[in-house]
Amino acid sequence: MPFLRRRHGFVGGAFGGWSVSGIASKHTGYPFSALIGSCSQDTDRNGDSYCPDLPFAYFGGAISSPTKQQWINGIFPTPAAEFDTATRGPGCRCRNIFTGPGYTSIDMTAGKDFKLPI
Repeated sequence: MPFLRRRHGFVGGAFGGWSVSGIASKHTGYPFSALIGSCSQDTDRNGDSYCPDLPFAYFGGAISSPTKQQWINGIFPTPAAEFDTATRGPGCRCRNIFTGPGYTSIDMTAGKDFKLPI
């Protein structure tokens, strides 16, 4: 309480010198790529010997602005119809075209200034 800051004695020492501060952050989601979930070196789609691979093409169909439960269930309702994973060759140019869920964070603190006895 700022009006007790200059006060001396028990009341000023106990109730004066307090400060409150906070930080509020709002973040959009991180970008991510849809990858073919499993592959082996024998079925490498683009021939670079690294897994996982990007699908050959993306046809659309991701849920826009999904709820938390839709994120848990998956934002691609029918992945087989939305991605071409059978065609071999370089993956689509669809790296990081999807956005993960955003989040909001609020942090608050209360602090007090006081002298330590020496």
